[in-house]
Parts: sequence; C-alpha cells; structure tokens
Amino acid sequence: MPSIRRKIGLGFSAFAAIIALLALLSYSDLRYLERRIEAGVAVYDFLDAVLDIRLGEASFLLSADAEHLQAALIHAGRAKRLLASNRQAFLALQTEQTKLDPGAAEVLLRDYTEELSRYRQLPFARRWQNDRAEDAVQKPGERLVAIAEAFAKAERAALATSVKRSQWALLASIVMVALLGIVAARLLSRFSVRPLSWLETELAAVGAGRNKQLRPISQDREIVSVSQAVNRMLNDIRSRNRHLLQSEKLASLGTLASGVAHELNNPLSNISSSCQILMEELEQRSSTDPLEWLRQIDRETERARLVVKAILDFSKENRVVKTQVNLREVISKSLLLMGLKGSAWIRTSAVPEDLWICADAQKFQQVFINLFKNAIDAGAPTVNIQVRARTVSGKDFHFPRGTVTGKHFCTADSVRRVLIIEVEDDGSGIPPEVLPRVFDPFFSTKDVGHGDGLGLYVTQEIIDLHGGCVGIGSEPGKGTRFLICLPLEERERGPESAPAA
Repeated sequence: MPSIRRKIGLGFSAFAAIIALLALLSYSDLRYLERRIEAGVAVYDFLDAVLDIRLGEASFLLSADAEHLQAALIHAGRAKRLLASNRQAFLALQTEQTKLDPGAAEVLLRDYTEELSRYRQLPFARRWQNDRAEDAVQKPGERLVAIAEAFAKAERAALATSVKRSQWALLASIVMVALLGIVAARLLSRFSVRPLSWLETELAAVGAGRNKQLRPISQDREIVSVSQAVNRMLNDIRSRNRHLLQSEKLASLGTLASGVAHELNNPLSNISSSCQILMEELEQRSSTDPLEWLRQIDRETERARLVVKAILDFSKENRVVKTQVNLREVISKSLLLMGLKGSAWIRTSAVPEDLWICADAQKFQQVFINLFKNAIDAGAPTVNIQVRARTVSGKDFHFPRGTVTGKHFCTADSVRRVLIIEVEDDGSGIPPEVLPRVFDPFFSTKDVGHGDGLGLYVTQEIIDLHGGCVGIGSEPGKGTRFLICLPLEERERGPESAPAA
C-alpha cells in the first residue's frame, strides 16, 4: 500500500538528487572557466613574450647593444616554454574559423630565434650594410607577433563564449530549481495538504451530520488508517446511540405503564360486563340477540390487542427502517400509548390528514411521546398542547431568534422542501439559564428518581437520524415551542404553506 511518508521521502530524495546534479554541472562549468582563464593567461603571456622579443630586437638594432639582443633571446626561450607547456590550450584555439596552428608558431619561433642568433654573430659594420640579414630577422618577428595576437584574439572570443554559456547555464539552473520547487510544492500539496484538507472537510461534514462515513480520497496508508479509525469510532457511536435509544424506550415504558393500564382496563371492563350480561341473558332465556354482545366483546378484545401490539412495537429494538407513514396516525398512536387519545387539551387539527412522510414510525412515536411528556411534566395539570405541521421551501426556513438547536448545523437540504412540525404548549416555560442545556444528555431539572435527562437528547438523535434538526424556544410564563425540520423526499407530498416565522 502506498504511503504519504514514502512519497514525500522519494520526492525530496529526487529533488536533492537533481539539485546535486545541477551543483555538479555548475562546478564542472566553473572548472572549465578556470581552465579557460588559465589558458588565457598562457596565451597572453606568450603574446607578452613575443612583444618583448620584438622590443629587444628593435633596441638592439637601434643601439647595437648586445644585451638587448641577449634579452630578446631570453624572451624567445620563455615563449618556447609557454608553447610547449600549454600546447593543449593553444591546440584548443585551432579551429576552421581561426586557422591557427601551434606547430607553425613553434617552427616560426625557432626560425626567428635562429635568425636572431646569426644576426648577433655578424660584425657590427656588416650589420648596417646587410639589409637582407635585417629583413630576415624583422619579417619573422612581424609574422610571430601577428600569430600571437591572433591567438590572443581567439582566446578572448573563446572566453567570452564560455562566459555566455556559463550565464545561460546558471539561468537555466535557477529556472529549473524554481520549476522543481513549484512541482515539489504541488506534489507536497497533493500528497499531504490536500488529504488533510479533505479530512478536515469530511470531519466537519460528519460532525454536522451530513455524512455517516469517511470515504478515503486516496489509497495512502495514513489516510486509509485514519478513515478506518474514524469510521470505527462512528460505528461505535451509532451502536451506543442505538443502545441508548433502547434504554430510553424501556425507561419510557415505566412512565407509560399507568396510562397503558388505564387504556387496557376500559376494554377489559367492557368485556367483563358484556360477558356477565350475556350469561344473565342466556340464563333467563331472554329474547335479546346474543350476537350483539359477542360483537361488543370482539371489538373490545381487538382494542386491547392493538394496545398491547403498540407497546411491543415501541419496546422492540430495531434499526431505522423508513417507510411512508401518515403523520397524524403516528401522533394518534403516540397518544394511544400514553393513554391520552381523545384528550381535549391536545389539539392536532392543524396537522393535515393527507400528510405522509418517509420515517421510522416507532422512533417518531418516541419523539412525540418525549415531547408530550416534557410539556405535561412542565405544565400539568392545566397545560394545553398544540401540534401543527406544514411544508415550506428549505431556503425560506430559519429558526426564530432565540431558538436553541440540538445541533450546531441544521442538516435539512436548503434547496429542497422541508416539513416543519411544531409542538407548542402554554405551560410555565423554561428559564433562560436552563434552556441552552435541555438537549444535553442526563440533564434534568426534575428530582432524583423522576427523570433521567435523556428524553430530549434521544429526540435530537432520532431527528438527526432522519436528516433533520430540532430547536426549542421558550420564555418563562409564556410556554414552550419545539420546532422539527425534516427534509422531504420527492415522493412525499404535503400542503403548501407560507414561510416559517
């Protein structure tokens, strides 16, 4: 499996290797310039030696002083040594353009030296009379000077060419290093910064509830390991939440027991009464049709069976299974479980009868039971509860000012339509110092043993599982209002309404 560390290490190794290669090339170029300069020094020394020979020759011809001629011969020897010891430097200047030949220069220098030696051996009187001998000395000297100057000129041109080449090489090196730096930065961004940025974005989406799992952006070992660790953590959190929801259900069953007992007591009493009346009629051989009493018994038995089935469905642990359910039926079943069905102080007329949503019916029953219990506990026995529902455009919905939300971000899609469910009571309200903490787990204002503080926390979790969000607004003495925002799917239909206040 690839690794970010390995990629970065290989990248920096390649970068260091290229930099080392460029440094080696630069060093080689500098060494070439150094040799070129040394060759130039030799060429100019040769030119100086030739000029010194000519100067000694001219001084000898003017003064007839043998010391000048001797000095010229000494300089000639130096010129020979320079040609011999720097032969490669002179050969490097021999091109088709310059047509310079170090060998020809050596021959000319030898002949010139021999002529100077013969000229020195002539008697003084004959030197002035022998123009031919003087020409034999001066003409080779002139040709030698021309050759030395040609070598110097060629050396200047070669040195200028080398300097320009070094300048271009330096510029190319700088450009290459800059390009390599850009490439290295982009690769570093691709291998490390981009995955980290993706991880930050994905974790923010997970925290906001938009994503349930991390999908690695690359197959690098570090990214895959972090993604797997986060996914395991998220799975553990969801598993614990499921257990928490189940615990809350079981806790709620204890509270619902009295209401359920009352709800079951009515049909059982009716069944018992019907049986007694039927037995009396049969004993007295009355003319009353016994089928009517049997039908009454059957109806009450079915009523009791439905209550028991609702309790079993509510207490059973199951996963989120979304189906198309009627919202009013979910609310009615929740009231049935609480023994509050038909209560005049709980009004649901503002919930459209044809409003269907895609949700887990059992879990939404728990949502409404928690909200109704919260209102009853806070305002009993005179509280009135109003339930409303409407659909609006997602972009038009905003929680009213002062609303405390269960999540930092509302996960309802802003481009789709959303369902707004309101559960409002006219109870005593919630103090402002308590309101921000109502969704915290295990937070409760009730006495010890009368509440575990999980009701609203579990409500928030269930709404979050359905992709929505919940908020609460309350003022002391003015009641409490819960707002639930759920994203609607394409197949869901509901009545159009004005935007939420």
